[in-house]
Amino acid sequence: MYGQSITAEAVSYKPFPTGDSHGVTPFRVEWRISYTPSGQSSVFDIDVHAHSLRMVDVRYPPRGKSALRIGRTSEPGRVYLVTFVTMARRQTFLDWNAACTASLALQSKHVWRGSSLLCWVLMPDHWHGMIELGDMDSLSSLVGRVKGTLAHAVNAAMGSRGSVWDVGFHDRALRSEDDALAVARYIVLNPVRAGLVPRVGLYPFWDAVWVDQGAA
Repeated sequence: MYGQSITAEAVSYKPFPTGDSHGVTPFRVEWRISYTPSGQSSVFDIDVHAHSLRMVDVRYPPRGKSALRIGRTSEPGRVYLVTFVTMARRQTFLDWNAACTASLALQSKHVWRGSSLLCWVLMPDHWHGMIELGDMDSLSSLVGRVKGTLAHAVNAAMGSRGSVWDVGFHDRALRSEDDALAVARYIVLNPVRAGLVPRVGLYPFWDAVWVDQGAA
């Protein structure tokens, strides 16, 4: 259409078995097609065979919370920056008892299993964490267990019921060239940037593995 441009991005691909590949391994590519300035996008699965392209499925991207799952991967040994927020962005953890309870619950070995929590900060209405994913969980199952454990502990301590956290979470996989210590410092400085304290040492609800090493 006049006045619009189209961009295509290969989101993922994977081989799939067929009986007539003629020595060439076919694979499925997921493309995200975006139209500007409208901002609309569609996701296509395309089978790439020896000599042809065949569009096998057209799926429109989900909206709302389910859209957060697009492109999400789980790679053991990878470090992820994870964020999730309270239900309706309530200031749940302005309450000292709620914040202390959640912070203590994060130390449970049941929560992390083969994964490691490298750095975290609990804000009044959200949580940031840097997680090194182990080989016993997907990222989604691990974060779901973390949220559930914290919610159960907080509800029990406060005598409340209902959802503590909103649905879903945001994540970003750190690349090899990312400076993990710099990212950790950015995370724990959230209370300072939010104006809750003048310096991070005055905020009690955070931790990082580098503190014991004298690097944070």
